[in-house]
Amino acid sequence: MARQGAENILTESGHRARAPYPLNPQEQQLLLSELDSDALQTATFAINTGARDGELCQLQWKWERRVATPGSARGWSSVFVLPGEVVKNGEPRALILNNAAQDIIESVRGQHSRFVFVSNRHQQPFSRLYAAGWRGARRRAAERYPEWFGTEAPKGFRRVRVHGLRHTFGRRLRAAGVTLEDRRDLLGHKGPEITTLYSAARDRSSGRSGEPDPRVTRNFPRRA
Repeated sequence: MARQGAENILTESGHRARAPYPLNPQEQQLLLSELDSDALQTATFAINTGARDGELCQLQWKWERRVATPGSARGWSSVFVLPGEVVKNGEPRALILNNAAQDIIESVRGQHSRFVFVSNRHQQPFSRLYAAGWRGARRRAAERYPEWFGTEAPKGFRRVRVHGLRHTFGRRLRAAGVTLEDRRDLLGHKGPEITTLYSAARDRSSGRSGEPDPRVTRNFPRRA
């Protein structure tokens, strides 16, 4: 039944949505290397937090909260509490940061008084990361794919969306042993079906790296 529920979620307005394509670490490196510096920071943050495109582009400093993290270099970590109006399911959720995401936040702190991620050229937030050179970067990365991997780019890679960064985050949480309940919380899902779909998308593939990138999966809270 869970699988059937996941299949139903994929269907929208009578059309089957594009199959998830989480990136392995080498594909991530290739794709992100083709983004400009502004989009690169935002995309790297996405792949380390599971934030949606709209959440990224609307992320505001006033939503930041600091929580004590004994043993960390700063002694605290940021959590962004997103209001329901920017979250897909309409419910507020917490965006938890790992070390890599926190480093990005510190690198952009002070660049804009309101928004976290902005174009350095225009000092305005992106309307969507997809509009910030994503398609051109994806095309160039697909052209270079044979140089890196010795084979043509898979269809999924050639068509990977910004949302694929979120799929990647979910897949790596699962590979790191994070529980379904915690993955659901970190991804901001109401139910387990879509979380399972995100995380299992690449389990059916062979010959791909399933090892989590430690920069992505470390320092996330787990339930006792």
